[in-house]
Amino acid sequence: MFDQVRLICFDLDDTLWPCHAVIRAAEAECYEWLDREAPRLTSRYTAEQLREHRFATGRLHPEIAHDLTEVRLRSIAALLEEAGYRLGL
Repeated sequence: MFDQVRLICFDLDDTLWPCHAVIRAAEAECYEWLDREAPRLTSRYTAEQLREHRFATGRLHPEIAHDLTEVRLRSIAALLEEAGYRLGL
C-alpha cells in the first residue's frame, strides 16, 4: 500500500500540537520579565503593542522575517532604546 510513498510531512503548528497557547504563555512570561527589568518599556507599551511592533518589524525587514528570534530581538532592542535604555549589543 505504501510502496510508492517517499515522504510524509506534517504541519506542526496547530495540527500536531496547539502552539498558540504556548506562544501566548511565552509572550506573557517575557512581558512580566520586561516589566521587572525594563519598566520604562512596559509603562509605554502593552504586551499587545509589543506584539504589533514585532509584526511590523518583520514586515519592515523581509530579509529576516523567517527568523522569528532575530525579529523579536530587533523589535525589543528598538523599543528599549526608544524608552531610554542603552544597549551594549
